[in-house]
Amino acid sequence: MRALKFLAILSGLFFIVSCNNSSQDADATENNDTTEAEVSQPVDISTSFPDLFQQLRTQDTSFRSSGFQQGEIFLSDTPPASKIDGEALSPYKQFLVYNTDSSMAIDYVSYSHVISTRKGQTKIEQGGPDSEAALLNFRDSSRKRILFMGSAGTILDAKWVDNQTLLLAASEETEDGKMKPTIWEYRINTDEKIIYAYDGALKVDISNYTESRLNQKIKTTPSF
Repeated sequence: MRALKFLAILSGLFFIVSCNNSSQDADATENNDTTEAEVSQPVDISTSFPDLFQQLRTQDTSFRSSGFQQGEIFLSDTPPASKIDGEALSPYKQFLVYNTDSSMAIDYVSYSHVISTRKGQTKIEQGGPDSEAALLNFRDSSRKRILFMGSAGTILDAKWVDNQTLLLAASEETEDGKMKPTIWEYRINTDEKIIYAYDGALKVDISNYTESRLNQKIKTTPSF
């Protein structure tokens, strides 16, 4: 009789311990899932680049901000930094994307665009097929290429997340003439890049998107 009571007590204790372990395992799994979700959460184009999001969404209603997938993190393979050419850069200063204290700027314009004035009207236009974004550091007057798209892609916009992180919105043309949006994240302190690629292709025309936005920034000098 005592043996049966002892076995019953042991069974009860085993049941309680098992329940506690299961609960702890479930909590751990839930925490791990939350952490993983936070780490792999892609950037949101609707908040990072709202104008571009609206443009793509208007032309192709299938476009959704949740369709971007994070790729691998890899070290940026770029040429060594060069010296800023102040004279060549001067006409493009109004198109640079500055950080909070203006000690650095993103230049995604001067490499691929030209500024012309006709009949008193100044315009900026596409000057070549290739597209490049560079990080300008005014503290040491250095210019560093951070993304080169070549003729197969176009850099559409840029913004700062904080003083160590920036985003570049870009597009790549598919073989059937459609557009595949991408977002590049560049981390200055580690020289790392992450690509967020859209999981499909869109039927949109953004050939004049960048020029249209840049021309809105042109400063006009009043005549006297």
